[in-house]
Amino acid sequence: MPNRLLLKQSIDAALENTALDGFIGAVLFIDLDSFKNVNDSLGHAAGDELLKIVCSRLTKLTKEPDLVARIGGDEFIIQLKDISTEMSEALQIIQSVTESVLKTISKKITIEQSDFYISASIGIVLYPNNADSFKLLMKRADIAMYQAKSHGKNCSVVFKQQMENVILEKHKMISNLYKALEKSEFILDYQPQINGKNNQLVGLEALVRWRSPNGQTIQPNEFITIAEESGLIIPIGYWVIDAVCIQIKSWISHFPILPYITINVSVLQIQDVDFVKNLSQKLKLYDIPAHLIELEVTESIMITEIDETVKTLKKLKTLGVKLSIDDFGTGYSSLNYLKKLPLDKLKIDYSFVKDITIDIETKTIVKAIIAMTKELDLEVIAEGVENEEQVQLLMQMGCNNFQGFYYDKPNSPAYIEKNYFKK
Repeated sequence: MPNRLLLKQSIDAALENTALDGFIGAVLFIDLDSFKNVNDSLGHAAGDELLKIVCSRLTKLTKEPDLVARIGGDEFIIQLKDISTEMSEALQIIQSVTESVLKTISKKITIEQSDFYISASIGIVLYPNNADSFKLLMKRADIAMYQAKSHGKNCSVVFKQQMENVILEKHKMISNLYKALEKSEFILDYQPQINGKNNQLVGLEALVRWRSPNGQTIQPNEFITIAEESGLIIPIGYWVIDAVCIQIKSWISHFPILPYITINVSVLQIQDVDFVKNLSQKLKLYDIPAHLIELEVTESIMITEIDETVKTLKKLKTLGVKLSIDDFGTGYSSLNYLKKLPLDKLKIDYSFVKDITIDIETKTIVKAIIAMTKELDLEVIAEGVENEEQVQLLMQMGCNNFQGFYYDKPNSPAYIEKNYFKK
């Protein structure tokens, strides 16, 4: 098949011609979904055979002057030349070709008496409208292809300028996060957790904020996802642990009785081989009682290397820290996994709490969750509590600990000291 070099020559010529004749062309960037599974299960020879079959199918779909090229691995390009001078007609033709590609790739493939069904993700870029060079065309086709991947695979996406803008903003954010770590631009606020029976403080959740150089405070929902995608959540997470330990050390010297401090921990942190060692070192360095720290993980840990996760959580448990699971019931809940985890507490997600007084099904779910925590001998706390009606209903069900704006918002350490601590 034509390779990247021949493809470049073809596209360069096409870009010159379309600039003169007004015809619209397109590039379809095709990436096979889960191709690695074939290599892993049957070996690379079988993978090569599959690629040959795909090559044959794609070639049969196209005709002169269009071009099919393989640019490496399981990535293919179909160049559609001189489609039309009318955009609407060009888009219809592109859609038709794309549907044919997805359909033909998804047909059964038999290799070494084994049947395979694969799919593809396709990124589409029109030229010269969206690119005037081979390099830019391929870059934007790649962006569109990854958008197709993120949409669930086995589909196609046409490049739009805002896709590139989003990526540029993401790269800018990542760069700024690196600088924020270097310059210590993060701060911690603490949100009280209250016992509804006596209105006493039982805990504080540490919540990271980013104080940018211009003085703006950036909330975690604006940067945590990108931090996780880039891996920066690990050093940020270590900063949070260090900052919490320093804060506890300061509070211990002034206040005789302290509540536990909850620290949010991502799946990536749990998977980090140095996580337990790092936490243990911090506890010793600052001479912090381990029971004053509660690590809160999301329920997504239940689908990620569960056996290794259980081992890590048990090691954390031996340090003496508390373990809590957040967002329970929103995604991957499994009672089978839940009983394996050495947890102390379960947090009812705010998405349930906000509807508990108006939706009978939500009320039933929350009631079941609370009943389950009792059977598993777990503490339970509800987050996102906003009114007295929610508090009373949850207390009737057996949940007595709460976190939310009804009681207080996240605040600075100085505010917490003034309003909640007694010397």
